Amino acid sequence: MSISFRTARSTIENALLDELRLALGRRLPPVQSTDDLAQFPSTAIAEESLRHVRSAERTYRWQPWNTVAPDGAETVAPLDLKPGSPGRWVRTDSVVVTGYLRRCELYNEDEDEETMNARILGEKPALLVSFDSARHKPVSNRAGALYWYIATYAIIAISTSMRGGQAARQGSRRAQEAAEDPGTAAMLGDAKAVLAGSSLGLEDVERVELGEEKPVIVALAKRTVVEQLEVIVWSTVSTDDSDEMPLEAGVQHQLASADSQQLVDFGPTDTLLPAPQS
Repeated sequence: MSISFRTARSTIENALLDELRLALGRRLPPVQSTDDLAQFPSTAIAEESLRHVRSAERTYRWQPWNTVAPDGAETVAPLDLKPGSPGRWVRTDSVVVTGYLRRCELYNEDEDEETMNARILGEKPALLVSFDSARHKPVSNRAGALYWYIATYAIIAISTSMRGGQAARQGSRRAQEAAEDPGTAAMLGDAKAVLAGSSLGLEDVERVELGEEKPVIVALAKRTVVEQLEVIVWSTVSTDDSDEMPLEAGVQHQLASADSQQLVDFGPTDTLLPAPQS
């Protein structure tokens, strides 16, 4: 997918979310085949749910708006849906069987404190993508035709602990909590491994660079830790050059201009051409 000035930010944000979700997102229990996948009731599937199919060795993603005709391999429709109804499992390139992220979303920073505490800090572990800033650098001979679009994002990790392991189980009776919540340090480490040097699956993205990493909130009493990783996405954005025209049209334009100039220089047309002979 190419990137334009209008769509650059949203395209990159969605690509970042896709990379992180498919690599680290929690899956529903795996199933053996796509037939088993189709048996799952559509009313019980949350948006963006992921499920691994062992026979295909791939993760499928639920898209409730999708109406593509199911083929049983790339696209699978639940059996309880009426023909033509939206809702499809779509095969992805991910081979990950299980993940631990409960949430991986875009944080628009437009919520009030109460909403933020309920939505952002309510489910752990979670990764949030937050836009920070962007800058432009012209790279073409003709100014304005081609730019580097260098966008900076914060990857925000939210967990019950910073370092995981035994620390993740403090105050909890669930031994499995350590595996389900590895801590913000490990979460950001996993995000680095996914994103560093990636093109995000976009032809106009050249690379993703890693930046500063720092803690944001360490509230041990409430068992909430928030850390942040800076990532810089380098992509190219070009703008349509409406001043240029095809070579043939340009030549005709120049000839027409020259003829027009000749008429102006030499006076009226009846002095330029001889009168027709009878």
